[in-house]
Amino acid sequence: QQQQQQQQQQQQQQQQQQQQQQQQQQQQQQQQQQQQQQQQQQQQQQQQQQQQQQQQQHIPFCLFQSSYVAIFSSFTGLHPSLYMITKLPNMPVYAS
Repeated sequence: QQQQQQQQQQQQQQQQQQQQQQQQQQQQQQQQQQQQQQQQQQQQQQQQQQQQQQQQQHIPFCLFQSSYVAIFSSFTGLHPSLYMITKLPNMPVYAS
């Protein structure tokens, strides 16, 4: 009887250990999910930052373009309207 009781206790302990392991695995899975969510949030933040940076780059360039036309026309002696018609191919133009 004592041996049987000991065996039962051992089995119970093993079951408890298995349960603990399962709980640990679940916790790990939850942590992984949280990490994935955090990564997604970080990616979203990065995308937002990139969009903001692009917008910030576009706005001052429109202001910069008019002054660039004035400088360019003063160097070449061409009229600014001529330069606006014959834009440089490598100069990106954004509608202001």
